[in-house]
Amino acid sequence: MSHRVATAVAHGFLDQIPDEYVTAEAMLKRDSRGRTALHWATSNQGSEIPSEFLAPELLLLQSENGATPFEEVVKNGSMRALDPRDFTGEYYAQD
Repeated sequence: MSHRVATAVAHGFLDQIPDEYVTAEAMLKRDSRGRTALHWATSNQGSEIPSEFLAPELLLLQSENGATPFEEVVKNGSMRALDPRDFTGEYYAQD
């Protein structure tokens, strides 16, 4: 089933995830310093993201109406926002 998720590209190790692990499912994660950043998850042919790219408290961002804005997730208290300067790219929706 196709769905849209809100994603952003963050500085650091998140942008080093190999392309073969990046799929349409994007997740919001809290890193070891308590910051939040978006993390990709994969369901590609049973592959898994290597453990060094994982962190606890993953939250799938999806909505019946399309993309779930990152700001809405932060506003409802699910996660704490990063400074926008921590992001290298614009927020975008991906099928």
